[in-house]
Amino acid sequence: MITYIRSILLIATVFVSVDRSFAKEWRGITPLRSTRADVVRLFSQCSEQREACTFSLDQEDVYILFSGGLRDQYRECARSLPPETVMFIHVEPRAKLNLDDLRLDKRTLKVFDRSAPLERGHNGYETKNGLVIDTFRGRVFQLDYIADPSDRPLCPSYYEEPELFIQTLIVHPPLGVYIDCPAKAVTAGTNLVLRASAGVDAKRGPTWAVNAGKITSGQHTYKITLDTTGLAGQTITVTAEMGDSFGFLAATTCNVLILE
Repeated sequence: MITYIRSILLIATVFVSVDRSFAKEWRGITPLRSTRADVVRLFSQCSEQREACTFSLDQEDVYILFSGGLRDQYRECARSLPPETVMFIHVEPRAKLNLDDLRLDKRTLKVFDRSAPLERGHNGYETKNGLVIDTFRGRVFQLDYIADPSDRPLCPSYYEEPELFIQTLIVHPPLGVYIDCPAKAVTAGTNLVLRASAGVDAKRGPTWAVNAGKITSGQHTYKITLDTTGLAGQTITVTAEMGDSFGFLAATTCNVLILE
């Protein structure tokens, strides 16, 4: 009886291992299975960026979101995961890359309805193991590595609409970005928290810039913390900008008066 139970458990383990082995990874990093420590170890990148980070390799520009950078609506998901878990990897090829170069079985691809751009040759695709692809006239402009379907129950609402991982600002209506700007002045030395929002639930956060002060956390996410030490009497201009691989940009600014 014991031998029989062990055999059943072994078979179950094999099937689970086989199922998990098909998760799509990017250069050894797998969403929901890798952490920021893995990124630092493999690429010597993201050592000082705990919520999200960007960097460039020879042939691609990369954005990685960690669980600490999730928007407030997904905080329960973040709490259930190991700290600094990789949520997704966004890659923009620098060199020309065609869909055919990926050698995918096109019969198994799910095609996204990209609204108005679709009729102009703009198409989105999803593989069965967590790769989302954005193309224009057959050329690949964005690849997003998201969680494998077998892992998505860990954060079901976050991965509910894979097409939202493709950040394209030319869809109709155009994507807008907004900052929840404080209605009142703040006291110098305050750790000022600012939140941004977009017209849709775009997964990649904006790039922030300030004319004074220091962003201490949250760059490339929807929430930053800004150190206002030593800024008494000044007005800080904060900019949040979102862009895509086609060169389209959406940006907004916020002015905050700092009191003594």
